[in-house]
Amino acid sequence: MRIFLLMLALLVAPLQPVAAQSTDHPWDATWVGDWDSADDDGVQVIVTGDQVVGFFIHGDYVEPDSTAPLAADGSLAFTWPNGKATLRMDGDARELVVDENGHAERVVNLTQGD
Repeated sequence: MRIFLLMLALLVAPLQPVAAQSTDHPWDATWVGDWDSADDDGVQVIVTGDQVVGFFIHGDYVEPDSTAPLAADGSLAFTWPNGKATLRMDGDARELVVDENGHAERVVNLTQGD
C-alpha cells in the first residue's frame, strides 16, 4: 500500500503548480543518479521540505526511517532498515554517500529529476 501511495504521489506531483513548490530547502526535489558500474543500479531520493520521503535503491523503494536536520554544511542524512546515506552538496554539485550494512561506502552523483 505504501508503494502505491508513493507512486501516486510521484504521478500527481508534476501536476502541481510551480508556485506551490517550496524553494526554502536546498534539497526539496527529486534527485536521481546511477552508480558508475555496468549493473544499471540507479538511485532516486525524494525530499519534501527537510524530510526524505522516498528512496529507491537496488530496484525497489524503501521507506526511510528517519531524516536528520539539515546540517550547517548543507548536507542531509537519513537512514533506512539496511543502511544510512547522506546527501551532500559542493556548489552546484550534488552527491549521495551510501553506507549499506556490510558493504563499502559508495558515492553516486545526483541530478535533479523532473
